[in-house]
Amino acid sequence: MFSRLLFVRLRAAEASLKAGKLDEAYRLAGASDIRTQARGKAVLEQLADRFVERAREHFRADRFADALSDLDKADAAGVRREEIAELRKNIQTVAQAVHVHQASRQVALDEARRHVEAGSLAAGRQAIERTAEHDPEARRLGQVIEQRDAEAAVLVEQARQRLAQGQFAPAVERLEAARRIDAHDPQVVAVEAELIAAGVEQARRAIHEGRLARAAEELKSLRTLGQQDPGRRELEDFLRLARTACDQVKAHAFSEARKTVVALSAAMANVKWLDRVSKQLKEADDLELELKAGPLGQWATWQPMSPAPAVLTGARTAAFPAAGFRASGVASSSLDETVVLGSPGSLSDGMPSRLLMLVDGGGSFLVVRGERCGIGRAAADQPADVALFGDLAERHAEIARVDEDYFIFASKDIEIGGRAYRQQLLRDGDRVVLGKRAKFEFRTPSRKSLTAVLNLSDTTKMPGDVRTVVLLKDFATIGNGSTAHIRCRLAERPLVLLDRGGRLWVQPGGADASQGQWVELGRPMEMCGVSFVVEPWRGKIAAGC
Repeated sequence: MFSRLLFVRLRAAEASLKAGKLDEAYRLAGASDIRTQARGKAVLEQLADRFVERAREHFRADRFADALSDLDKADAAGVRREEIAELRKNIQTVAQAVHVHQASRQVALDEARRHVEAGSLAAGRQAIERTAEHDPEARRLGQVIEQRDAEAAVLVEQARQRLAQGQFAPAVERLEAARRIDAHDPQVVAVEAELIAAGVEQARRAIHEGRLARAAEELKSLRTLGQQDPGRRELEDFLRLARTACDQVKAHAFSEARKTVVALSAAMANVKWLDRVSKQLKEADDLELELKAGPLGQWATWQPMSPAPAVLTGARTAAFPAAGFRASGVASSSLDETVVLGSPGSLSDGMPSRLLMLVDGGGSFLVVRGERCGIGRAAADQPADVALFGDLAERHAEIARVDEDYFIFASKDIEIGGRAYRQQLLRDGDRVVLGKRAKFEFRTPSRKSLTAVLNLSDTTKMPGDVRTVVLLKDFATIGNGSTAHIRCRLAERPLVLLDRGGRLWVQPGGADASQGQWVELGRPMEMCGVSFVVEPWRGKIAAGC
């Protein structure tokens, strides 16, 4: 029965071979119990010829995998081995070359598609050139490129027409659409440069005219054009800085706004309105400083204090001369009628009338509060407010503040500007000589403040190594500029020292009250680079020194 079944299977393999069903014949004849039979071997040998022939057909049609599969089946017969091996080698070589070519073709096509989608038609054309001349997919992609090129040309022409008609926004819209199609097209690049130049010039003109919002709109109308253009970036940086100055003005930080305006002037030359704005900010800063130093500013930072004990000094105060006296010449009344002879102490607000201010990088300053300031000999039982080492009377002179003016009254002749006086209106820059070693220069550094300064000469000495006397009225400035009453070379920005009815308050110039602090006597403080301490004046020395 087994032999009969083998015979039937063998006959089926022969029939499949005869019918051209090669794969079925190979499956049947390739069985282990049949291929050992003579008739089975004959079927396999005939199949080998047929498989080799079919492999050649697959090879010619570039069906390399099918060709190699047929050679494997032909090789199973054990015949024509050299021919099969040679053919296999050829097929593998060509298959590898074709594979490389196809991979290169696909890379080129993918690259061409990426360039086209990224808006670079020229690069897309170059990528297509690396494919076969008659590649159907490359041909279709080339048609897409030509179609898009035509669309870009139409958009560029429309952008030119809109620009010529003064329709800036529509021109930008069409040029942007053309850039999305082919950003590197020479016509696109040329029109883009025209649009950028026009938009930047309009924005620059608006800035020079002081229309910053209009300038911002002009740059915004460029949309994505010229984002890396130096001219556009310069104007955008200018407008960002101008916005900072605007915010500083809103916050009443006029001093900081003025610094920003100076930076704007450096960023863009010949913008005439910047000089005017800088002056306005300076005036606004000065006016705000005056307001903060005045009654309203004092009230804003006022805090209730414990009542100070009454101070009885036994001072004898004579009437001040009539307001109509002559500013030059000798007074008809004696010094005793005009000079306070009482000893210095505290004002009615409880804070000492004389304070010593020690400033790092500035030196020692005597701060005198009140409307009058006596000047006399240091070696005295009751030294004057400003006690000088020298051959002076115990109460040699007195400086009095009347409204916005300062007057000096002396018991003996004093020299001012080379002329002798007993009483005289003091002016900024006057050099006053009380004695050989008692000289000072009278200064009013800031026209916004009634506070005056006495700068002692090099030969004039007083206790505490004080070189400057500050006649404080409401407020004084601390800084490194010529308008500062208290000079400090380390100051990062000006400070304002305010006399608030019995307490001192310090805050940055141009800042609001929330950034200030009360000054506690004897406690070191630091603000904006200025380190200082304020103490009660202890300048009395022993008599006979």
